[in-house]
Amino acid sequence: MIVVAVPLGVLQRSAADGGMTFLPPLSAAKRTAIASLGMGTENKVALRWDEDDVFWPAELPYLQLTDPRFRIVNGHYFGKRGTLVVLVAPPYAEQMEELDDDEIIATLLSLLCRTFCPTLSSLPPLVEYRITRWGSDPYCYGSYSFDKLGCKPMQRAELRAAETPRGGSVPRLFFAGEACSIDAPQCVHGAVDTGREAAAELVRSIALHEYQQLPSVRPHLRDGPLLCRCRAVFDPARETVACTSCGRRYHNECVGVPLSSAGAPAAQADGFRCLECAQRHD
Repeated sequence: MIVVAVPLGVLQRSAADGGMTFLPPLSAAKRTAIASLGMGTENKVALRWDEDDVFWPAELPYLQLTDPRFRIVNGHYFGKRGTLVVLVAPPYAEQMEELDDDEIIATLLSLLCRTFCPTLSSLPPLVEYRITRWGSDPYCYGSYSFDKLGCKPMQRAELRAAETPRGGSVPRLFFAGEACSIDAPQCVHGAVDTGREAAAELVRSIALHEYQQLPSVRPHLRDGPLLCRCRAVFDPARETVACTSCGRRYHNECVGVPLSSAGAPAAQADGFRCLECAQRHD
């Protein structure tokens, strides 16, 4: 069993172009999700001066230049003494990757001087800098995923969903990363949370494989181990409810069914029908 935690930009490329090949191929739903989501590029330029040479408003957390291509996080304010982090948005973030370091630094220093020190002929000497080029980074090919025009709300869930090999009964391939997060895409904590979920699903899949013939487990595998619209692997710790029409099980909280109290299966007695069956019968 494997957890795949590579960026969406890598998944979107062919093996010949720096991407990956999966054998057997990924499911059609997974391939559609990969193609439907977008991968954008936002770069950063970190600049550091001696802390005695700070020339910008040190008491402000965020700064703005006269050029709208750049926004600035004042690292000095947040405890990174003498540091500015320049955020570079697309489309210039992509164009910038074709420029050499000297040209990028010269542009920024000129803008910083005009904005904060217009009476000076030059700024204090720069101690060091770092420039990202995420769009051309062979381990990323972009920095953040985004909802591309035409993508569907649940395609992030499809990207996160574990893959079960044809003929298999439990998943063997699990996915994690910020693009897999429904609640926090583009964020570090979204990537961390999906990594933890993928690891937990891997452990549960091992247990499913060992105990799939038990009467208490077998009913949950009638349509495969993926449940619900959240596409999560069956978790015995989460309460589920079965559709009275198709029999497929869903996590109560994912379909708006209250959790039962004191173990009483109240939700089941009410006659729950999933959205697909409700639409089919209406």
